[in-house]
Amino acid sequence: MISSGALAGGEILPSERDLSEQLGVARRTVRKALASLSDEGLVARQGTKARSVVPVGPRPVLMVPWVSRAVIVLVPGDDANTNTPHRGRWLRYSTLGSFDAVRSAAFHSVGLNISTLTNEVFMQLAEARPMGVLIPDVMGFMDRDESQQLISRLGQANVPIVVYGGDPKFAEHDRVCTDHEHGSYELTKYLLSLGRRKIRPCWPKPWDQYWFVERRRGYERAMREAGLDPLDNTELPRLTTAGTKADFNAEDFRRESRTCAGYLTDALLRDDPADALMLGTDRELPFVSAGCRLLGKEPGRDVLLAGYDNYFDACEEQVFEPTIPVATVDKDNERAGAEMVRLLTDRTMSAVGASPKTRTVDQILVVPTKV
Repeated sequence: MISSGALAGGEILPSERDLSEQLGVARRTVRKALASLSDEGLVARQGTKARSVVPVGPRPVLMVPWVSRAVIVLVPGDDANTNTPHRGRWLRYSTLGSFDAVRSAAFHSVGLNISTLTNEVFMQLAEARPMGVLIPDVMGFMDRDESQQLISRLGQANVPIVVYGGDPKFAEHDRVCTDHEHGSYELTKYLLSLGRRKIRPCWPKPWDQYWFVERRRGYERAMREAGLDPLDNTELPRLTTAGTKADFNAEDFRRESRTCAGYLTDALLRDDPADALMLGTDRELPFVSAGCRLLGKEPGRDVLLAGYDNYFDACEEQVFEPTIPVATVDKDNERAGAEMVRLLTDRTMSAVGASPKTRTVDQILVVPTKV
């Protein structure tokens, strides 16, 4: 309680009886513990019965020789998707790219599991003063309610932090962003080069997520450069996939494909139907492809399907609907992870100004080859 700040300096401690009940131990145990804390100088008597927390100055900095050249990398709590040869496609490879770049720069690297981090660990990191902290898999970190509070504690201790992603929540820190606007722009231009003119974005809500906002800008820019009016977004459902449901079967796939068909009815059966659909991620391709067939539209002929994230051939749903997108986009996560290390190095060498910096990594248009 004292080390976490739950009991502040100068605060009167609860009575032995209250502590005994609160902690579920005997009063004799509480009395011994209080005596030990008194010997350590953490608590002191106030009168004949009361005790208070002794106010202390700044806690000593933990000085370990190698720490000043150590980069702390906050890593996800599982190792899924690290066996694919396509190192750019998975968000996880931003983490691996970070480790590779740290090693190449002759720094130390320490990986800490996001799922097991505690407030106390962050306090210790702030005291140890490492070279910096990288958060390459921010999606896993943001699942924790206290995430921003924890990294703010590091920032207050002047520990440099670099975050991967364009989430505005992290605008006070240095960031490396993969350029969604550029990727969407190149993808739209490719569809235009194939003679498609009714290109419609089809994304699950919420559309206000920063990556969809950026993708929309890239799409609109390419359409206007071609002298065409951008089309409104078509909402896709949130899909239950084989990757998230262990007992997902053919009937599940048919049901969700019919749901997709319902969402696509207006886009594909109107008087001027869309001739190309830009999906939020490759995972949606099999469902949308099957949904198009239900509406009498042949994917690849009547309507082109463009994916995103470049992992279509790793989707379990391919067994139900083998689908190759006409094009997809690789976010080049491994290179983004390496750029995080370069930005951190520049920060520690005072090669950038005092204000937070954002660097972008271009995404890569991928045109799959049919086998």
